[in-house]
Amino acid sequence: MANLDSEELPELAAKGRFTITMGIDAVALDGQKKSGSTDRFQFFCDEPAHLGGKDEHPQPLTYVAAGVGFCLLTQLKRYAEVMRIDIDDARCRVEFDWYSTGSVRAGTIQSGATACRAHITVRAREPQADVARLVELAERGCFASQMVQSAVPMSITIDLQHVLVDTRV
Repeated sequence: MANLDSEELPELAAKGRFTITMGIDAVALDGQKKSGSTDRFQFFCDEPAHLGGKDEHPQPLTYVAAGVGFCLLTQLKRYAEVMRIDIDDARCRVEFDWYSTGSVRAGTIQSGATACRAHITVRAREPQADVARLVELAERGCFASQMVQSAVPMSITIDLQHVLVDTRV
C-alpha cells in the first residue's frame, strides 16, 4: 500500500491496480475552530457564529465539496495528458445537499447528504466526443466521486483517557 506522495505510485499505477491510504490528524481548538494536518500541510476550519464559531475559515463540509472538485479536476488533467487532449481551461463546481434530523438529547440525531452535483466546465479545441469521454473517465477514476457514489463503511475508535471505547455496542 502506498500514499499519494510515494515515489512508487507511478510504478504501481502502471501495473493497473494499486491502493493508497491518505489521512489527516484533526484537533479541536477554541470554539468551533479545528486544525487538520498531514506530514506537510496544516489547514483550518470553523463554523459561523450561529453554530458557535467565529467564521474565520471554511466550514468542514466545504472541504468535502472541495475534495470532490479537486479530485475530479486532478483526474481530468491526468487523463487529458494520457489521451493527448489539450485543455485550455477546466473548472468544477460541486454542491452537496446536507440534512440533519432528530435530537441529540433524545439520541435520535441523524444526518447525511441527499445529493451531490458536480458541474464541470472544460474549454478545449478537441472534438466534443473526445472531451465528453475524458470527463466520463475522470469521473470514474476520481476516488472522491466514487466514494460519494458508493458510500464506504466507516469505523470509529475512541480513546477515552487512554481506554479504548467501542461505541457500536
